[in-house]
Amino acid sequence: MASADLSGLEPLLIELETTAREHSIPICGRNRGMFLYRLVKEHQPSRVVEVGAAIGYSTILLAHGASENGRGQVTTIEIRADAAEETRRNLARAGLASLVSVMLGDATEVLHALTLPIDFLFLDAEKAHYIDYFKAAEPHLVEGAVLVADNVGRFPDQMAAYLEEVRRRFESHTQEFPEDKMEVSIYRRP
Repeated sequence: MASADLSGLEPLLIELETTAREHSIPICGRNRGMFLYRLVKEHQPSRVVEVGAAIGYSTILLAHGASENGRGQVTTIEIRADAAEETRRNLARAGLASLVSVMLGDATEVLHALTLPIDFLFLDAEKAHYIDYFKAAEPHLVEGAVLVADNVGRFPDQMAAYLEEVRRRFESHTQEFPEDKMEVSIYRRP
């Protein structure tokens, strides 16, 4: 996978990591965030959709990957208005706001309403609803779309229905990190 030049983002990423740690805000962190960045660089999606922005840490890394590819837009969906606003501020500070649409609302409803194709889907919100997010997004997924589910190591029981579905239907593997795991699947139409 591609190497990363994050020198311009490094101070902001460190600040967000510190904020997350001090205020118990769940973010993917450096290891998994860099993995997402590299996946975007490798697969060069046109439309990245993220479910669960928190403070925008992973959103910044997804958008940075899209920016370096010279193509791609990111849509992030956040249910909490304060978190959506914080994500917008952090994207502006990163110089990436023009690449990202921050949508406020219930992810299942927002995903149902989307009209654009999705070729990269990152799930990092309510774990028990991963299957619902996937089913809402599925009509918009293109052949070969990359599906990434966070926190597979910490919450496998809560996302069991999602994991069973993607492991049964698609090429899927678990990527391990020191602090957690992610499930990465390649979408194939039935």
